[in-house]
Amino acid sequence: MSTYNEFEGSARANVQKDNASKAPDFNEFKKDNGIGKSHATGDSIVPQKIQELAPEGLERALPNAIHDTSKLAPQK
Repeated sequence: MSTYNEFEGSARANVQKDNASKAPDFNEFKKDNGIGKSHATGDSIVPQKIQELAPEGLERALPNAIHDTSKLAPQK
């Protein structure tokens, strides 16, 4: 006969296994959100490292006088 602790341990292992298979791929997330490179097409006063870490949408939202993305193709 199984004990409660054995059942709890088994259930917890199954939940962890299920969650691991559903965990998002961070590299895919970065690619989908334009993270990891600058999208500036002109002058920018934003430090390079911040440009690389910021999502593309955030870079596009900045005024072109601060971070020029005017030559980028329209976002999908």
